[in-house]
Amino acid sequence: MTRRRLVQALWLSVGAVIVLIVFLTLISGFLQKWLWMREVGYKAIFWRIWFIKWSLLIVSFACVFAYLAVNFRLVKGMPPSAMWTGVRRAGEVRELNRPPISPALWTLSYLVVSGFIALMFALFFYPEWDTYLRFHYGGSTGIADPIFHADVGFYLFRLPFYKLVQDSLVVLAFLTVVLISGAYVWAGAFRPDETRRLYVERRTVAHLSVLVAIFFFAWAWGYYLDRYDLMYSTEGVVYGVGYTAYHVTRICLWIMLLASIGLAVVTLLNIFLRKFIALVAAVTCYFLLYFVLLMILPGVVQKFRVVPSELELETPFLTHNIEFTRKAFALDRIEEKHYPALTDLTLDDISRDRETIDNIRLWDWRPLLQTYRQTQEIRLYYEFYNVDVGRYHLSDGYHQVMLSARELAEELPPKAQTWVNERLQFTHGYGLVMNFVSKQTGGGFPEYINILLTSYLTPDSRIQLWRQVRERVSTIAPFLQLDGDPYLMLSEGKLYWIQDAYTTSDQYPYSEPYAGAWKQLNYIRNSVKAIVDIYEGSVSFYVMDPNDPVLKVYRRAWPGVFKDLNTLSPDLKKHLRYPENLFNIQADMYRTYHMTDVQVFYNQEDLWTFSNEKYAGTPVRLQPYYILMRLPGTKVLEYLLMTPFTPQKRDNMIAWMAAKCDFPEYGHILVYQLPKEKLILGPMQIEAMIDQNPLISEQLSLWDQRGSRVIRGNLVVIPIDNSFLYVEPVYLTAEGTNIPQLKRIIVISGDKVAMEPTLNQAIAAVFGKAAPKQPTVSVPAEENSLTLAREQLLKAQKALEQGQWAEFGKAMEELKKMLNAQPAKRTSPPK
Repeated sequence: MTRRRLVQALWLSVGAVIVLIVFLTLISGFLQKWLWMREVGYKAIFWRIWFIKWSLLIVSFACVFAYLAVNFRLVKGMPPSAMWTGVRRAGEVRELNRPPISPALWTLSYLVVSGFIALMFALFFYPEWDTYLRFHYGGSTGIADPIFHADVGFYLFRLPFYKLVQDSLVVLAFLTVVLISGAYVWAGAFRPDETRRLYVERRTVAHLSVLVAIFFFAWAWGYYLDRYDLMYSTEGVVYGVGYTAYHVTRICLWIMLLASIGLAVVTLLNIFLRKFIALVAAVTCYFLLYFVLLMILPGVVQKFRVVPSELELETPFLTHNIEFTRKAFALDRIEEKHYPALTDLTLDDISRDRETIDNIRLWDWRPLLQTYRQTQEIRLYYEFYNVDVGRYHLSDGYHQVMLSARELAEELPPKAQTWVNERLQFTHGYGLVMNFVSKQTGGGFPEYINILLTSYLTPDSRIQLWRQVRERVSTIAPFLQLDGDPYLMLSEGKLYWIQDAYTTSDQYPYSEPYAGAWKQLNYIRNSVKAIVDIYEGSVSFYVMDPNDPVLKVYRRAWPGVFKDLNTLSPDLKKHLRYPENLFNIQADMYRTYHMTDVQVFYNQEDLWTFSNEKYAGTPVRLQPYYILMRLPGTKVLEYLLMTPFTPQKRDNMIAWMAAKCDFPEYGHILVYQLPKEKLILGPMQIEAMIDQNPLISEQLSLWDQRGSRVIRGNLVVIPIDNSFLYVEPVYLTAEGTNIPQLKRIIVISGDKVAMEPTLNQAIAAVFGKAAPKQPTVSVPAEENSLTLAREQLLKAQKALEQGQWAEFGKAMEELKKMLNAQPAKRTSPPK
């Protein structure tokens, strides 16, 4: 073998290896995802998304490549007379030394250019699979917009895809005009004749005229779609079509659409007329028309016609904006009521609503998380990352609790980072910790109900991929927007994560956009709950809003993936709660859009804001909180998510919003509006009352000295018997330990403030009577055996900490025997 052939063979081998590596990298990722989706039972989603992605890529590549290649081919097929070799000047021909290009090289060149541009378009379409999916499976909603009378489904599902195609056509048509013009210049199609005038072959004129006409037709389609884009206009005081957009811009867009079509026709006629001056004049007039109609006229009308009489002229359009924004965020479903906010709350009222008092949340999740980490992590392999709030029907009643999963640490200690530890042994968390929201031990620690232990490696073990809850759910269903806080739930001896999932859009007509921590949106529904088994990792999707038009798209695309809520087990169902993220968005929008009177809305006369509280000495927003309470006029204890409102730039309370979490009224939102003629103290005013109380202020200052630190927890506003009770816990943590202890409870009612070691004592101090007695709870007969079980559990825990696996196994076997010996009716975790 010659040296040249050896080098060629070497280069071919290297190229083959590179291609093989790239191929294996791509195919391995594909196989990994496919095998995993098949294992979790969602291969239909994988294949449908994969098919749509590659269909968009292949179809867009083929169309763009064919369009460019055909046009380049027409340039190549020019007759020889069109190719030029010199410039004739004053009877003399000056030769130009242009390097020759062979037909084969020309063909290769334009195929490479066409392929590269087509690939760019294909990669642009590839990630737009969800846009196409909504276009293909989207239907109507039965709601028409008030301007063009198009169904809302047109805006949600079809318009985004039309705009995607139209934008691509405009870009492609423009690039083609530029590239083909350049090719003709290179080929010598533009040359001076004997009279020194520019001469162009008729065939060249025809070709370029058709391409320019296609560009103007695509541009005209854009004006047609721009009419619907006025639904998202920000020209005036209204988001959406306002007075100027309706009476001026809308008509101007029609004029520009017709002008674009006219310009395209003139361009085509130029094939026969060949009047370049007329074409230049037409294009000049077109751009002047665009400048006047779309750049100047709307602003002039808005400034000199609308602004002087803005409220009068914009009233019907403001009405549309209010109506459609309320629909898009489900604010139109909120029930408004009057809450008198009386100040005559008595101890008898408190006693009658004892269940609400017993479930007041005294534990703030921030210091509680530190307490969990210091007292319950057991070993360095496990960690608590978040604290959730839930409610459980226990043997002694309906209770609100706080709980946290003992999860696997993100990184094991250096000496423990062995292959066996990381891949076989420490693959799961280690149960949960739970405590009552309103109970404490004598030392100021939470009262902790049971620990669930996972089992060892079994023949059914599987490789774990995408283990984080949000990552796992989003990998299966990337078309859903996920809540930022999945929450833990214990049901029938098993642990589950509940992940709220949303369908969203930014294309709902006339709806004001919301720009928060998420991407900008103007439509949202919590249509899906994903239930994730913590141990085995199975994921199930349940439908919460079967009427959501966006969810219907995905249910049509993947029948059977989204299960009916009635198929969810009753025990799991009763632990579902209204998502805090959605509640925050709705509350944020409702601050403005509770004003349905146009004049009040326009003047922002009744604008609300969120209440603040103090934490670590700094004012922070009072986050919505879950609470077990009886709503006014009801006798049933309900689990609610609530938040108070204050007027803009004021601290007094003006209203409070509550979302029901219990079925059958899950998702029903109530807003209780407070009387405007009297002062109802807001959270920051309550904080000020605490700061101004000399006894409390002195005591907190004494504690907050060197060696210890005072933490004032969440201020909780509790509506009770048409009045308000305010409760704030006080924690004390020693320097260097970071184990907060609940030391005092502050209670405020009316103008009375008290701080005592327990909630009952603080209530008694406020109302000037002895503390009400706690309800008597009988001790179960099996309490002694449960005590022995707890001791056995502690023994197992100690063996685990010391790495004595044999002792741990024996202790666990004994514990199982003890628990199995308990009466079957004892299904709730013990206190």
